[in-house]
Amino acid sequence: IKKVSGACIQCSYGRCPASFHVTCAHAAGVRMEPDDWPYVVYITCFRAKSRKKAITVGQTVITKHRNTRYYSCRVIGVTSQLFYEVMFDDGSFSLDTFPEDIVVKSIRLLKWPDGKLYGAKYLGTNTAHIYQVEFEDGSQIVMKREEIYTLDEELPKRVKARFTHQHFTSLWFKTKSLLYFLGFLQFQTTSTS
Repeated sequence: IKKVSGACIQCSYGRCPASFHVTCAHAAGVRMEPDDWPYVVYITCFRAKSRKKAITVGQTVITKHRNTRYYSCRVIGVTSQLFYEVMFDDGSFSLDTFPEDIVVKSIRLLKWPDGKLYGAKYLGTNTAHIYQVEFEDGSQIVMKREEIYTLDEELPKRVKARFTHQHFTSLWFKTKSLLYFLGFLQFQTTSTS
């Protein structure tokens, strides 16, 4: 008896139970992306995609800081960007290729960030919402929607493990700012007397 088997992958969104055979998921257009260890691949099923709510300017969200930890931050800008989806001649693919990186559409050449030209097949387009966020330390970063979690969304285990609560540092910064302000007011009233 010949036994046929294959690996299954599970949606990475929260506790979503959806699982897929790898080849079937790829054929169905399920989004699969490389991720940080120990979750080598990040998979988002169609149900998880539809659960993502719109984010507005001023909203507090959670996302990854440059130091690779997750923090609360505030959305300070929202834009949308058209991307091309392409499959390279070696079988790999990109879902976020900028239109200006397509050099010759009829010959299907693509200029990659390394400056080299690669053969690729056009698959389609998608529009991504890009969010500019500001962290408490004043640093800013630009993130896609799938990299951001609202306060009412369940955080995946990998995010929870790297999430740093800022309540104490936030209180410290606010107290420090208030003390400086009060000191400034006191200085102003004594210097004008």
